[in-house]
Amino acid sequence: MTWNGPPRKVLLLDDEPLVLRAVSRTLRSLGLEPIATSDPNEALEVARRDAPHVVISDLHMPAACGAQFLANVADVAPDALRVLISADPELEPKLGSLAQAKVHAILSKRRIANLGDLVLEQLRARIEAPTSATEREALARRVAGGLARPAHEDGAHRDRLARGAARVAAAMGLSAPEIEEARLGAFLHDVGQVAVPEHVFARGRPLTPEDRGALERHPAAGERIVSAMPALRAALPVIRAHHERQDGRGYPDGLDGAAIPPAVRAFQVADAYDALTQGRPYRRRRTHGEAIAELSREAGTHHDREAVDALASIGDAPLDADESFS
Repeated sequence: MTWNGPPRKVLLLDDEPLVLRAVSRTLRSLGLEPIATSDPNEALEVARRDAPHVVISDLHMPAACGAQFLANVADVAPDALRVLISADPELEPKLGSLAQAKVHAILSKRRIANLGDLVLEQLRARIEAPTSATEREALARRVAGGLARPAHEDGAHRDRLARGAARVAAAMGLSAPEIEEARLGAFLHDVGQVAVPEHVFARGRPLTPEDRGALERHPAAGERIVSAMPALRAALPVIRAHHERQDGRGYPDGLDGAAIPPAVRAFQVADAYDALTQGRPYRRRRTHGEAIAELSREAGTHHDREAVDALASIGDAPLDADESFS
């Protein structure tokens, strides 16, 4: 996979010469134009002067903190794709915060081989202009697959959610654009997790308050990533609001009731139903009837009652049955 579009400059800041050379060589082989430096002042001047399309920074450097550097880049080159790389598994900035950095991706140096594909996927999605629902869905699948956290979710899970969300939205009587909004959002709802430190997803460890804060920033990060992809902007409401609740106790905005868009409410019920009926390592799989009963109990607090009723009206056929809503 190489870049075949317009020229794209990639600014790379790292204090390790070997990393600079290796990553520059990789980016150049992909058809991109790397500009490498170990001087943070020079890098910021390049960002200000040349408006690079991508900025990649190490986190810990003797002369700078990568999180603070990318926060500064966000001010002078706001359209740049910002990627933070680090050998530190905890990703604790010495200055500023990961939230201030407004990154589009965080990548461990253990997975540096994935950097090129991650950058190419986001760059491509920023310029592609599919005209049909089928083409937009194919693009959403590719972006979601390219940015998904390893071992955290898979394509089968996203496919189930897309079909289920579309069926609930249709049963609610939503319009064709709203059904596509729910369907695209199902593919892309968690892309912002690529901007959450990997250790947050480690199993068998409790979340610290800092971990929880990082996790709760993923809807805003997903919105930041996909807002730069014009063809997929219909998914933005689901991406940002899929963790809101009917009682206003969700995040990131504390929306409640009708303030949560209808397509989002449809997706939330489909997502919860999938979690219940697929089961988890810590929870047995629920039957269709048990899942409907549990969702009904949570209607008005977690979930929208109309969406739950729409799900119940579909019957006990698999919610993710393959149907076309284009």
